[in-house]
Amino acid sequence: MKKFVSFFICFLLLTGGMLAMALMIVNTPEPSKAPATQNVPEVEVQTALPAAHQIVVTAHGTVIPAREISLRGQVGGEIVSQNENLIEGGKVQAGDELLRIDPTDYRLAVTQQREVVANAQYQLALEEGRQTVAAEEWSLFENRIPATESGKDLALRKPHLANARASLEAAESRLDKAELDLTRTVVRAPFNAVVLSEQVDIGQVVNANGELAVLVDTDYFYVKASIPYTQLSWLRLPDADGLGGSPAVVRMSGSEGSWSGRLVQLLSDVEEAGRMVRILVQVDNPLRIGSDDKPTGLPLLLRSYVEVELAGKELDQVYPVTYDSLRDNDAEAAGSSDHSATLWLLADDDTLEYRQVTIAHKTKTHVYVSDGLQPGERVVTSHLGVPLEGMKLKLADEGPTGALTAAIPSRERAQ
Repeated sequence: MKKFVSFFICFLLLTGGMLAMALMIVNTPEPSKAPATQNVPEVEVQTALPAAHQIVVTAHGTVIPAREISLRGQVGGEIVSQNENLIEGGKVQAGDELLRIDPTDYRLAVTQQREVVANAQYQLALEEGRQTVAAEEWSLFENRIPATESGKDLALRKPHLANARASLEAAESRLDKAELDLTRTVVRAPFNAVVLSEQVDIGQVVNANGELAVLVDTDYFYVKASIPYTQLSWLRLPDADGLGGSPAVVRMSGSEGSWSGRLVQLLSDVEEAGRMVRILVQVDNPLRIGSDDKPTGLPLLLRSYVEVELAGKELDQVYPVTYDSLRDNDAEAAGSSDHSATLWLLADDDTLEYRQVTIAHKTKTHVYVSDGLQPGERVVTSHLGVPLEGMKLKLADEGPTGALTAAIPSRERAQ
């Protein structure tokens, strides 16, 4: 009986708890629902503004001599004096005496040849006198003695006179040669130059045609540079009418200085590796030597590897757009001029618009649109995870009607 009573009490407690829980669930108020909000992506834009753009083609190359010679002596002998600047790296001016060869033997040769010339002149004068006498004698016997033309010439001593004149001319030629050899004992700089190397010293005996030094013209150097063939159309090439090529700025690695130059030649072949077009850029006064023959700045060194910026044609009324604003795989397609590409625009109703545009030119950081944009249109520069044309957008930090204009340079280096 007691077990039944205990079971009945437990049943009543369990049933009551379940009823109480059910009442609590039924009477619990429902939570209020917050109104749904639309998540509109924020973007940054660049306002399309047309401007003129100066194309700059960037090339790399090596500084080479415009004129380099091996200076050789025309006569031999002992070196008796030498210019103090005739050392490696020394600078000399056109006409400077570089060295002097002992002239003693050559002065003696001149003296000897002058004596030979004087004797030849004496012999010619004697022969002219003999011919005069012979002519008078011939006039007396001309009608009495028959003679051939050659016999008459012999009687008048014409061959003798011709021989005397030839002997004088030969003697005078040998005198000229002796005097020329004497002047050649002084070796002078043929142009303004820097000494690349020298192989002589005072007391050294040199042979005729022996190398004395290697000189490089300092009036101007060349930069032999390479550019892609596709960039060649942007440059102005020198022509037969005398119009110069594109102006250039040369910069040497590790130096803050720059040198002005000009495109002077398109070489007739291309590089074996890479098939790049080769050009020559002339840089005047590369060593920056002033009127007092002293340097006025850092020199452009031979064999240096340099960067060359060539001013190309100017594009009128193009729209500069950041390179990262190109969409899909159009960045690679825009590698050459007049290629189409896709941009995202923020339309007037703040929705995303896809736009096909024409790329006239590109640099490392920007492309220049020649067709497909209008002034004031907003180019989206931000990236979107799932871009859908017509989706709602708003400007970052400014709400749906703001504008953000990016500053774009009007002159940039080409790749």
